[in-house]
Amino acid sequence: MLETDLYKRIEELELENRLLRAENKRLREALGLPLENVVSEKFIPEPIDCIKKEENKIDSSITKHSTPEEKIEQFLSLFRGRMDVYAKRCYSKKHGSSYYIPACKNES
Repeated sequence: MLETDLYKRIEELELENRLLRAENKRLREALGLPLENVVSEKFIPEPIDCIKKEENKIDSSITKHSTPEEKIEQFLSLFRGRMDVYAKRCYSKKHGSSYYIPACKNES
């Protein structure tokens, strides 16, 4: 599924969610049921419009012939978070396999 299709589907589902919540509230009021079991509006995630779609677009011009710098830039654009944390590879002699643990650049 293309990224634009995913955004469109997310927006459709968010709209459906808002409509169902409104209907649920209306029916609870009509039946005289308490609204205390209803999830507070403050816990409803913000609509997808708040995401900067331009930042999340994948550059389709990146190929196996692209420079390492372009590939690294593409990879980093896919992930957000702390730039000082990375995966450290370790090897377990007991199990005979490798694994990764989080590491931080400022660790001594």
